[in-house]
Amino acid sequence: MIRGIRRHSCAKRFVFVGMIFLLLGFAAGGHFPSQKMIWDGRTEQRDGVTIVENTGRPIHEGNILLLTEELSIGGEAGSGEQQFSDIYDFDVDPSGNIYILDMRAAEIRAFDKEGRFLRSFGKRGQGPGEFQIPVYMEISRDGQLLCFDATAFRMTYFSLTGEFVKQKVYPMVRGFRPTHVDSQGNLIGRAVLAPAPIGGEILKIVNAEGNLSLELCKVESDESKREKKEFDIGKPWICHVADRSDHIYWGYPERYEIRMVDAAGHLIKIIRNRTKAVAISPADKIAYEKDYADVLQRGFKLVFRDSFPLFESISVDAHNQLFVKKREQGTETSARYSYDIYDPDGRYLAKVLIPANLNEMSVWAGDKLYTRETDADGIEKIVRYRVSWNLK
Repeated sequence: MIRGIRRHSCAKRFVFVGMIFLLLGFAAGGHFPSQKMIWDGRTEQRDGVTIVENTGRPIHEGNILLLTEELSIGGEAGSGEQQFSDIYDFDVDPSGNIYILDMRAAEIRAFDKEGRFLRSFGKRGQGPGEFQIPVYMEISRDGQLLCFDATAFRMTYFSLTGEFVKQKVYPMVRGFRPTHVDSQGNLIGRAVLAPAPIGGEILKIVNAEGNLSLELCKVESDESKREKKEFDIGKPWICHVADRSDHIYWGYPERYEIRMVDAAGHLIKIIRNRTKAVAISPADKIAYEKDYADVLQRGFKLVFRDSFPLFESISVDAHNQLFVKKREQGTETSARYSYDIYDPDGRYLAKVLIPANLNEMSVWAGDKLYTRETDADGIEKIVRYRVSWNLK
């Protein structure tokens, strides 16, 4: 399965108007049909790096992506094994079986492709196959299920039927939460430097032995926030995701720029697009004050920036098409989310509104998409969608 690496500068603008006819020979299970398209952006090579400049105008107009819900596990309607206290991660095996990590229960539950409960494994503890605070889970390419314990700093390996295989300790990764393990055993993820309101994080690659790491992006902590008792509302966070070829896509959304690097951190491609920031409105401030009521009661104050980050998350599908989540004034609701879609070359394909809340945790498998959602009562669930493209 291809999954997002789960669970976040403006340069000289190029003006180039041209007519480029492109053929995308996609088949029906998630690809576009062949047709001529027009893209008015520009691609250039600079010091061995491909730079893709989009103009803000997509190739396709209208909502070309259709997601049809097929299956839901959990949520307010869930009972028995489908009741979760905290869905922290999930993945899907090649047979369509779904594995869900409940962090508070410290266990993994497996369901078949029809949503029927199969088994659970793992429990709270410190012994083999046990967890204290499990924060990451993924099915490796060799068919093992990996789960990382943030307190014990160790990765536990299970068979897909739940048998304990081995465990591996990473003593040098304190504060680090992996979101993906690549084909070479490297861990990709974030290291949190300090909790809110101080904040700060590092996006890094940790090698298979856990003794060497490479920083891709670092956001410094702000100690003054603690002294002033301020929460910075609207501050960007590092967004990242990986594809099945061990490429990592990341961006810090102070500007609309996505960088693609290889497993060694070498820069391969930069994708840019023109966009406008969405202002934080008075209604938004009221909503934040409601969400942060407990923080305000403790004597903190909310400090609002003028606008939201330029994007909020990144996901990559099974065909290396990028989905960049944006906030759109007046169009996004709790059931509809706005995304810019880019083809594997970085060209801006379309802007879509879809019901799925995509992020680094989302799993793409052919014409299926699996996401973690919350229902109307705020209860978490895993949803499977059928993916189809609507092009005439």
